[in-house]
Amino acid sequence: MPRRKRGEKHTPITAPTGTDSPASTAVQVPVKNMDKKELSELIRSIMREELKVHMDELQPQLNSIKLDVKSCAEKVTGIETVLSGQSDQINELERECGALRKICNTLQQENQELREKTDRLEGYSRRFNIRIFGLDRGVEGNNATEYMSALLRDIFKGQRKLPGPPDVEIAHRVAGKGPGPKPMIVRLQRFMVKEAILKTAKLEKVLEYKNMKLKILPDLTTETARRRALFNSVRGKLYRAGIQSGLAHPATLILTFNGEKKIFQKVSEAEKFFEEKIKPSLGKIIGNYHKSYTIMGHAY
Repeated sequence: MPRRKRGEKHTPITAPTGTDSPASTAVQVPVKNMDKKELSELIRSIMREELKVHMDELQPQLNSIKLDVKSCAEKVTGIETVLSGQSDQINELERECGALRKICNTLQQENQELREKTDRLEGYSRRFNIRIFGLDRGVEGNNATEYMSALLRDIFKGQRKLPGPPDVEIAHRVAGKGPGPKPMIVRLQRFMVKEAILKTAKLEKVLEYKNMKLKILPDLTTETARRRALFNSVRGKLYRAGIQSGLAHPATLILTFNGEKKIFQKVSEAEKFFEEKIKPSLGKIIGNYHKSYTIMGHAY
């Protein structure tokens, strides 16, 4: 506090005027004439007046803040209500999805069973059929059934004698686009005759007839042919390794290794057996000094 200069008159501290406080209505009294209680009451009165003025100034802002907080609270309550409803909907959708997933799995299983059943029925309907490849285009003329009956009689005679006459019920070319002659589908009347024809064709690989090289194969369904084709890669490896293998109907790989017969219905199992059992044994036979070995001109 700055010092009062010499000769300057002392100005007494009085209560503020223009207010309704007790201090304002009291007689102005110099501070030095007040006791502690009066001085304390005067200070409190001044502070109350100042606080009231500032509070009156801040009250509109406080009211606005209260309104904003109330609005936010209402919005939060609304959001919570909406989220609660959405949570119930999500739970309901999850239950419905679970039920639909079960139905979908059931339908997939039934569909797979129906596909397998249909394939079996289609294969059963083809049990008397054979496919003949290598026939020149148009060689059958206008009567494919009569031509194929005569062809089979000419081919399968003498040492190729069949257990019965190769009577043909019907024959026709496979429908389709593309260059080259299409194979012929032939339906025989006797199952044993059909089996004998396929056995002879498998042994001789190619049958020659009037300058045509013919191959005779079973008439498989599309699904069966696809499943059998999956074994082509591993069968190629077995062939190059000098191991005989064959396919049993509909699509089962059979091979003999170290005098033991092995049967595989899955390609993955056959590949695993080759890599873990057959391939290491072939490496020992050829020589451990080879980092890679070759059998019949093919590297593994």
